Amino acid sequence: MAEVKIAADSGGGTVALKGPASTTGNAAVSLKLPVADGSANQHLKTDGSGNLGWATDTNDLVKITTIRDGGNVAALTHNIDTSTYRAYNIIGAFEPVTDSAYLYFYWRASSADITASSYEYSANYVYPNDNHYVESASGQAKMEVLQNAGNSDREGWRLNLWMFPNVSGDAGPDISNFCTWDGMRVDASSDFRGVQGCGNYDAAANPDGFTIKPSTGNFASYTYSLYGLKA
Repeated sequence: MAEVKIAADSGGGTVALKGPASTTGNAAVSLKLPVADGSANQHLKTDGSGNLGWATDTNDLVKITTIRDGGNVAALTHNIDTSTYRAYNIIGAFEPVTDSAYLYFYWRASSADITASSYEYSANYVYPNDNHYVESASGQAKMEVLQNAGNSDREGWRLNLWMFPNVSGDAGPDISNFCTWDGMRVDASSDFRGVQGCGNYDAAANPDGFTIKPSTGNFASYTYSLYGLKA
């Protein structure tokens, strides 16, 4: 395969630009580099006619990670970069090892879950005979996201949760650190319950992470994606 090697200024190594493995007929492609060197965090793009130019990424919602087939862990913990992302979204499905476990959320700071009794939350549960019930609590050591779920096939929790961490310099102060979510739970009798909820941490904190975990036992299985919304 044809290639052009460029020698490094020091160290004796090279970097190579290689041609494609094959082309159609005698096709020839020319790429023309831009005159300027662009700005920080820009990338090269083509106009479809061989002209390269600098472009800024305009995708503000960024996938951070996707886990497709996880299981047998006590908690799902992630660090967050509040200088890059202003809000976070986690969406996925989770099943507990222990029947009828609840699903909890914690903010984290300095690599530890925040467990002070300053969480408050509320949720509205709706079930298939068009009835519903509500729940609300304050002064809690965790944010309850979803109630009891079963541990059999197709039971468990489904969740779409947005979180908005407080950052130093925010207005208020400390009016952030809240979550909103919608989802569902399927309990140990395979009964479906839809939910809309919200929660808050009513104390001073600048989180650098979060944890989602069952009230007891481990996750038996889970699949989810985590996204960041740029600041």
